[in-house]
Amino acid sequence: MPMALGPLFYNYLPEQVFAVMQRHGFSIERWVSHSFFRNPWLKRWVSAGRLATLDRVMQRLLGRYLIAPSLYVVASKQAC
Repeated sequence: MPMALGPLFYNYLPEQVFAVMQRHGFSIERWVSHSFFRNPWLKRWVSAGRLATLDRVMQRLLGRYLIAPSLYVVASKQAC
């Protein structure tokens, strides 16, 4: 079940989203974790450009693991 973070906002585990996508006929081709540096202190002291650069580096190194708070997912479904 998702975790309710507000009246209209729910947080789903990646595995839950993948299962729903697969149940509806999508195949997960790849994903990449991102937003490794979602931290208020870092955002105050490190420029947005530098954080974006660091995030791109982390995506290349650790993006295949489900460890960051956000994911980009590439999925496909055969046409009916």
